[in-house]
Amino acid sequence: MTIFGIIWIIICFIAFIIKDVKYMIFLTMIAMVLQSNNVIDTPLLSCGPQIITSLLFIIKSYLYKFPKPQNNSLKNSILNIWIIFGIYIIFNYLFINSNKNINNFLEMIMLISYIYTCYRISKISKYLDNGILYNFIKKITVFLLIIGYLNILISIINLPILKNLLKTLLFNDITTNSYFYKSSTRFFSTLMEPSYLAGLLSGLIIYFFVQFNKFSSEKNFSERNKTFLILIFSCLGIILTRSSTGYASLAIILFLYFIQNLKKRRTFIYIIITFCLVLFIGMSTNLLNEVIFNKMDTASSRVRTQLNESALEAFKQKPLLGNGYKFTRASSIIYDIASNLGIVGIVLYGIFILILLKRIISKKYTPESKKICYILLGVVVSQLIACPDIDFSPFWLGMYIICFYDGKNKIKESNV
Repeated sequence: MTIFGIIWIIICFIAFIIKDVKYMIFLTMIAMVLQSNNVIDTPLLSCGPQIITSLLFIIKSYLYKFPKPQNNSLKNSILNIWIIFGIYIIFNYLFINSNKNINNFLEMIMLISYIYTCYRISKISKYLDNGILYNFIKKITVFLLIIGYLNILISIINLPILKNLLKTLLFNDITTNSYFYKSSTRFFSTLMEPSYLAGLLSGLIIYFFVQFNKFSSEKNFSERNKTFLILIFSCLGIILTRSSTGYASLAIILFLYFIQNLKKRRTFIYIIITFCLVLFIGMSTNLLNEVIFNKMDTASSRVRTQLNESALEAFKQKPLLGNGYKFTRASSIIYDIASNLGIVGIVLYGIFILILLKRIISKKYTPESKKICYILLGVVVSQLIACPDIDFSPFWLGMYIICFYDGKNKIKESNV
């Protein structure tokens, strides 16, 4: 067990024995951004905090005494489609996958545990205090921003003591290609790569933008000012990722948000500000050329194209049910699912995206519900571009957040 692992297990044990379940939920959520860390690190087995914390939460959720009888009337179609997805992946592994091994089995168990954690979060959250989810999201975002800027500071100024401390506590997985070990000035926080963070950060920008407008209308100036600072540092952070995936993710969800709010006068002001900012960055730096216009000529782009082409060839061999979960790994999640889980997997994933978009576009959902969905949508867009894994931990953080909100607010959705 690593030093981080010992500390993390102690923290989880304390949260586990505390009567209030909210501490265990918070640890379960923040564990999903600790992507460069191992709790257990041996030649035979490496295990991060994500699955361990999720499993501990599941156990805790069954020990938690509900203050009143459970209401089982909740219909959460986003969660339901992933339950179906999970059942299909188990079937696919047992009867389709010809490349069964211990790693594939553990990866499947990890994914199933994430799905079941979503279910338990949706059951528990209705009994927790109002406003707790916003505090969770705010604390996780501030944590990501602090670590992200610390990494840049360490890369600019030689601070060996701080670098070694972060290596021990947040980046102990030296077998990965984490940007932490590249002394990069790109913004990646606790994630392994800037593109892995950028999708989540783009969704959080929309979330805090909506929250900023809410605090402004309520004249809650204290929280409004705090939210404004988070917004500014988040926007600067996504610029510093220098990630084409992040820029594309933010552009797509900003477009969707602006389309949804065209009737509001201030929307045009925000569009003009955004346009002027992009124009200024394009004219005063070489950033847009480097990240967008010349991206297709880079080695990473060629590698991603090759991965997608290989996955497409594998899909053609077994188009209906695929070759088995984790059989291949592409660059885009669409190619990845097509190759591994076939047309059935693509259909299930397509239904999930339609449900998510419906909640953002439909007028029957509140701005509160929509801003939660934007967090997950930002990650989904990044997965469609360059983050292919179904068990991608920032995605499941977004799922945990949505399931918490839906359980708390008893969202009833229609089936798509």
